[in-house]
Amino acid sequence: GKASSTDLVDVAASLDAVTRLIQPTAREHGVTIEVEPVPPGTHVRVNDAELQQILLNLVLNGVQACRPGGRVRLEVPPGDPVRIRVSDDGCGVAPADQKKVFEPFFSLRQGGTGLGLFLSLNFVRRWGGDIQLQSVAGEGSTFEVRLPAAA
Repeated sequence: GKASSTDLVDVAASLDAVTRLIQPTAREHGVTIEVEPVPPGTHVRVNDAELQQILLNLVLNGVQACRPGGRVRLEVPPGDPVRIRVSDDGCGVAPADQKKVFEPFFSLRQGGTGLGLFLSLNFVRRWGGDIQLQSVAGEGSTFEVRLPAAA
């Protein structure tokens, strides 16, 4: 298939759109979403719709990992590569499963397809980036999407 086109994307605007979409679901789960201010002028060259889909997926995973009263935080520290961090204080991922979460059809959730992270990683790698997971079982997880900064 034809590779999807890429645009110069304003990371702050993408995070904003994603947060607005996910807010009602977060509220239903009793989970707070916190977005740290993004350094002005932070841009990446990606397909905007696909980036939003990936971030939506990561934030939703975070919301579903939390108990009521939990929180999901989005932050983009300054620098190149651009690092979009999605952290939750939910159930965390056991060390044995941390490598597997990016494999196709592996899901930690009943009824999950196990394709979200696999597809997300494929897109991000196509754009010259990577996704990494840091997690402590019982304490939470941080997924970090790294993408080359666009001038």
